[in-house]
Amino acid sequence: MYNLLLEKAISVYETEGKRLSKYDMCKYVKTIKDRDETFYATYSQVLQNCADRLSKAFDNFFRRVKENKEGKRQKPGFPRFKRSIKSITYPQDGFKIDHGGRTISICKIGRVRVRLHRPIIGQIKTMTIVRRRSGKWFVLFSCIIDDETVPPKKGPEIGIDLGVRHFITTSEGEHIDHLVLSDYERRKLKRL
Repeated sequence: MYNLLLEKAISVYETEGKRLSKYDMCKYVKTIKDRDETFYATYSQVLQNCADRLSKAFDNFFRRVKENKEGKRQKPGFPRFKRSIKSITYPQDGFKIDHGGRTISICKIGRVRVRLHRPIIGQIKTMTIVRRRSGKWFVLFSCIIDDETVPPKKGPEIGIDLGVRHFITTSEGEHIDHLVLSDYERRKLKRL
Protein backbone atom coordinates (compact mmCIF):
# COMPACT_ATOMS: atom_id res chain seq x y z
CA MET A 1 0.00 0.00 0.00
CA TYR A 2 2.84 2.38 0.88
CA ASN A 3 4.46 1.90 -2.55
CA LEU A 4 1.14 2.34 -4.39
CA LEU A 5 0.47 5.58 -2.50
CA LEU A 6 4.01 6.80 -3.14
CA GLU A 7 3.69 6.07 -6.86
CA LYS A 8 0.41 8.03 -7.00
CA ALA A 9 1.82 10.96 -4.98
CA ILE A 10 4.94 11.23 -7.18
CA SER A 11 2.90 11.08 -10.40
CA VAL A 12 0.52 13.79 -9.15
CA TYR A 13 3.44 15.99 -8.11
CA GLU A 14 5.26 15.54 -11.44
CA THR A 15 2.20 16.04 -13.68
CA GLU A 16 0.19 18.64 -11.77
CA GLY A 17 2.89 20.18 -9.58
CA LYS A 18 0.78 19.81 -6.46
CA ARG A 19 0.96 17.67 -3.39
CA LEU A 20 -1.48 14.98 -2.31
CA SER A 21 -2.79 15.72 1.17
CA LYS A 22 -3.17 13.05 3.83
CA TYR A 23 -6.94 13.20 3.26
CA ASP A 24 -6.49 12.58 -0.49
CA MET A 25 -4.18 9.64 0.24
CA CYS A 26 -6.76 8.11 2.61
CA LYS A 27 -9.41 8.41 -0.13
CA TYR A 28 -7.01 6.73 -2.54
CA VAL A 29 -6.48 3.93 0.03
CA LYS A 30 -10.22 3.22 -0.14
CA THR A 31 -10.09 3.20 -3.95
CA ILE A 32 -7.18 0.75 -3.97
CA LYS A 33 -8.85 -1.46 -1.36
CA ASP A 34 -12.07 -1.63 -3.40
CA ARG A 35 -10.11 -2.46 -6.58
CA ASP A 36 -7.65 -5.03 -5.14
CA GLU A 37 -9.02 -7.87 -3.01
CA THR A 38 -5.64 -8.65 -1.39
CA PHE A 39 -6.07 -5.62 0.87
CA TYR A 40 -9.36 -6.93 2.33
CA ALA A 41 -7.31 -9.06 4.73
CA THR A 42 -5.75 -5.91 6.25
CA TYR A 43 -7.37 -3.73 8.90
CA SER A 44 -8.41 -0.42 7.31
CA GLN A 45 -6.74 1.83 9.92
CA VAL A 46 -3.41 0.07 9.32
CA LEU A 47 -3.70 0.98 5.64
CA GLN A 48 -4.61 4.56 6.51
CA ASN A 49 -1.54 4.67 8.76
CA CYS A 50 0.52 4.06 5.59
CA ALA A 51 -0.97 7.30 4.26
CA ASP A 52 -0.01 9.04 7.50
CA ARG A 53 3.60 7.79 7.30
CA LEU A 54 3.88 8.81 3.65
CA SER A 55 2.41 12.22 4.41
CA LYS A 56 5.12 12.77 7.03
CA ALA A 57 7.78 11.60 4.55
CA PHE A 58 6.52 14.16 2.02
CA ASP A 59 6.56 16.86 4.72
CA ASN A 60 10.27 16.14 5.12
CA PHE A 61 10.76 16.15 1.34
CA PHE A 62 9.17 19.60 0.96
CA ARG A 63 11.15 20.89 3.95
CA ARG A 64 14.37 19.78 2.21
CA VAL A 65 13.25 21.43 -1.06
CA LYS A 66 12.61 24.68 0.80
CA GLU A 67 15.96 24.53 2.62
CA ASN A 68 17.71 23.84 -0.69
CA LYS A 69 16.13 26.99 -2.18
CA GLU A 70 17.24 28.98 0.87
CA GLY A 71 20.87 28.02 0.29
CA LYS A 72 21.29 25.08 2.65
CA ARG A 73 22.83 22.14 0.89
CA GLN A 74 20.06 19.61 1.29
CA LYS A 75 19.48 16.88 -1.27
CA PRO A 76 15.71 16.91 -1.79
CA GLY A 77 14.88 13.42 -3.03
CA PHE A 78 11.44 11.86 -3.09
CA PRO A 79 10.64 9.33 -0.37
CA ARG A 80 11.91 5.90 -1.39
CA PHE A 81 9.95 2.83 -2.33
CA LYS A 82 10.13 0.05 0.25
CA ARG A 83 10.87 -3.60 -0.37
CA SER A 84 9.28 -4.62 2.89
CA ILE A 85 7.55 -2.97 5.79
CA LYS A 86 9.08 -3.73 9.17
CA SER A 87 6.20 -2.43 11.29
CA ILE A 88 2.46 -1.86 11.23
CA THR A 89 0.54 0.43 13.53
CA TYR A 90 -2.98 0.16 14.86
CA PRO A 91 -3.61 3.85 15.63
CA GLN A 92 -6.83 3.71 17.68
CA ASP A 93 -8.37 0.31 18.10
CA GLY A 94 -8.49 -3.11 16.51
CA PHE A 95 -6.70 -4.86 19.35
CA LYS A 96 -7.52 -6.09 22.84
CA ILE A 97 -5.37 -7.58 25.61
CA ASP A 98 -6.88 -10.84 26.90
CA HIS A 99 -6.27 -13.37 29.66
CA GLY A 100 -4.32 -11.16 32.03
CA GLY A 101 -1.85 -10.01 29.40
CA ARG A 102 -1.03 -13.44 27.96
CA THR A 103 -2.66 -12.91 24.56
CA ILE A 104 -3.63 -10.02 22.32
CA SER A 105 -6.61 -10.26 19.98
CA ILE A 106 -5.64 -8.35 16.85
CA CYS A 107 -8.25 -7.55 14.20
CA LYS A 108 -7.70 -9.40 10.89
CA ILE A 109 -4.79 -11.36 12.44
CA GLY A 110 -6.34 -13.25 15.36
CA ARG A 111 -5.21 -14.15 18.85
CA VAL A 112 -1.45 -13.92 19.45
CA ARG A 113 0.44 -15.07 22.55
CA VAL A 114 2.65 -12.39 24.12
CA ARG A 115 5.01 -11.94 27.04
CA LEU A 116 4.50 -8.58 28.70
CA HIS A 117 7.81 -7.35 30.10
CA ARG A 118 6.20 -4.73 32.29
CA PRO A 119 2.68 -3.79 33.34
CA ILE A 120 0.81 -1.39 31.09
CA ILE A 121 0.25 1.90 32.89
CA GLY A 122 -2.35 4.35 31.60
CA GLN A 123 -4.65 4.22 28.60
CA ILE A 124 -3.29 2.56 25.46
CA LYS A 125 -3.28 4.99 22.52
CA THR A 126 -1.59 3.00 19.72
CA MET A 127 -0.13 -0.43 19.16
CA THR A 128 2.77 -1.08 16.78
CA ILE A 129 3.89 -4.54 15.72
CA VAL A 130 7.60 -4.58 14.77
CA ARG A 131 9.80 -7.27 13.29
CA ARG A 132 13.46 -6.79 14.23
CA ARG A 133 16.48 -7.95 12.25
CA SER A 134 16.72 -11.02 14.46
CA GLY A 135 13.35 -12.14 13.07
CA LYS A 136 11.61 -11.72 16.42
CA TRP A 137 8.31 -9.86 16.67
CA PHE A 138 7.63 -7.19 19.27
CA VAL A 139 4.50 -5.29 20.24
CA LEU A 140 4.95 -1.67 21.30
CA PHE A 141 2.23 0.25 23.12
CA SER A 142 2.00 4.04 23.32
CA CYS A 143 0.08 5.04 26.44
CA ILE A 144 -1.44 8.20 27.84
CA ILE A 145 -0.23 8.52 31.43
CA ASP A 146 -1.67 10.80 34.10
CA ASP A 147 0.77 12.95 36.05
CA GLU A 148 -0.13 11.13 39.28
CA THR A 149 1.02 7.74 37.93
CA VAL A 150 4.53 8.94 37.04
CA PRO A 151 6.85 8.39 40.00
CA PRO A 152 8.60 11.54 41.23
CA LYS A 153 12.29 11.97 40.43
CA LYS A 154 14.75 11.27 43.22
CA GLY A 155 17.80 13.45 43.66
CA PRO A 156 18.84 16.66 41.95
CA GLU A 157 18.51 17.24 38.22
CA ILE A 158 21.76 17.43 36.31
CA GLY A 159 22.76 18.44 32.82
CA ILE A 160 25.68 17.35 30.66
CA ASP A 161 26.89 19.23 27.60
CA LEU A 162 29.16 17.56 25.06
CA GLY A 163 31.15 20.32 23.41
CA VAL A 164 34.09 21.31 21.26
CA ARG A 165 36.22 23.26 23.71
CA HIS A 166 35.66 20.80 26.57
CA PHE A 167 34.59 17.19 26.09
CA ILE A 168 32.02 17.38 28.92
CA THR A 169 30.66 20.32 30.88
CA THR A 170 28.35 19.49 33.77
CA SER A 171 25.52 21.65 35.08
CA GLU A 172 27.73 22.47 38.09
CA GLY A 173 30.42 23.99 35.82
CA GLU A 174 32.88 21.10 36.00
CA HIS A 175 34.93 20.59 32.80
CA ILE A 176 36.36 17.28 31.55
CA ASP A 177 38.80 17.66 28.67
CA HIS A 178 39.15 15.47 25.59
CA LEU A 179 41.06 12.25 25.90
CA VAL A 180 44.21 12.27 23.77
CA LEU A 181 45.23 8.85 22.52
CA SER A 182 48.52 7.78 21.02
CA ASP A 183 48.60 6.06 17.62
CA TYR A 184 49.24 2.73 19.36
CA GLU A 185 46.13 3.17 21.58
CA ARG A 186 43.95 4.14 18.59
CA ARG A 187 44.98 1.02 16.65
CA LYS A 188 44.31 -1.12 19.72
CA LEU A 189 40.81 0.37 20.11
CA LYS A 190 40.03 -0.20 16.42
CA ARG A 191 40.82 -3.90 16.81
CA LEU A 192 38.30 -4.21 19.64
